[in-house]
Amino acid sequence: MTELALQTVGAPTERVELYKLRALLIQLARGLDTYEDLADYIGQYSTAQLEQFGLRGSREQSTYRKAAKTLKTTAGFQTVRDACFVAVHALFWNGVPIPQTVLERYQLDYDAGPAATDFSDGARQLALYNLVEDLIQIVVENLSLHREENKSRELRSLLGVFAYAARHGESITDYERTAHHAFDLHPALSGSTIWTHLEGLHRWKVSEMFDDVNQALLKYVLGSGVVSEPVMVSYDLTDVQNPGIETDDQAFKTEDGRWRFASLAFTDPDLDFSFGLRLLKSESQRARVLKNFLRSLTEMVEVKRFMLDRGFDGREDVKACRAFVPNEWVICAQDDSDSVGENSDYARLRADLEPGGTTVQKNAGYADLTPAVKLIGYSGADEQADT
Repeated sequence: MTELALQTVGAPTERVELYKLRALLIQLARGLDTYEDLADYIGQYSTAQLEQFGLRGSREQSTYRKAAKTLKTTAGFQTVRDACFVAVHALFWNGVPIPQTVLERYQLDYDAGPAATDFSDGARQLALYNLVEDLIQIVVENLSLHREENKSRELRSLLGVFAYAARHGESITDYERTAHHAFDLHPALSGSTIWTHLEGLHRWKVSEMFDDVNQALLKYVLGSGVVSEPVMVSYDLTDVQNPGIETDDQAFKTEDGRWRFASLAFTDPDLDFSFGLRLLKSESQRARVLKNFLRSLTEMVEVKRFMLDRGFDGREDVKACRAFVPNEWVICAQDDSDSVGENSDYARLRADLEPGGTTVQKNAGYADLTPAVKLIGYSGADEQADT
């Protein structure tokens, strides 16, 4: 367990022998105040017992003090502390008996059982940190920005730059002006470098990177077991305000100057995850993008239900759904409250709906589609209600 925990956090093991690291983990886990206390604790066991646990017999307190000093001079002691944290929680998770003093020290309780909510805030934060690290690595591995030109800077800093710029309303070309007060920007890509690389990318290359990143993330999510198949998925168009550098090219913007994205996302109650995100030149592209999204998605996972807004009422939209998720799709009707909305989905359904009942319109009004698309309504009102 010690070796696995040390490997997990990347603790240095070259300069300090493993048996000494094991002893230091014991000191940290049990909260022993001094190296004399550690030596006394280990000394109560026989040499045979200690060798069985990889401790090589009893040692003087100076042995452990020197080992700790070596680690502290190379900033390695904190990683050993992290390894101890990992080891204790791993043992707890697997039901291994742990001394009560250690349980109290790490705020663990066997009576409640090792459920996620039973872990201390520190354990949950560590798990979240490791998750984010995995996700960042997946994203970085699928980015391509002419790395031969800037290998001295960390590509993963690109994510931090965009996150900082978005959070503080900064342009990526100007983020350094305020970010240098709070962060070490030496390993980070400069704003001008990022913009140079982005200008050199064709839109198809950006789309290709988006696809690669999203598919890699999807594989990770499905492999983690967080989402169980079959999955529920939704498709929508999202308009995003663009506060960055302005250009004269309006081809990819809405009438009010926003960027329009097509997005495919899980609707699982335990996870919000966008599988696809694509910038559209026009809304008319949505069906073609939808086909590509569904093709990739259905190759990787079984879909239980696919949901769209009523705005996706084109013939090609429905054909895409029938081709890739037959009998497993639904277009959600929209409530048209305008005075001219007498022929809206809701108005047509209300005409036939009884409180607490259901109704079916045999033809939802999709032209030239065979078989016809049905319109199904359900009233959530109490059956005893008047309306």
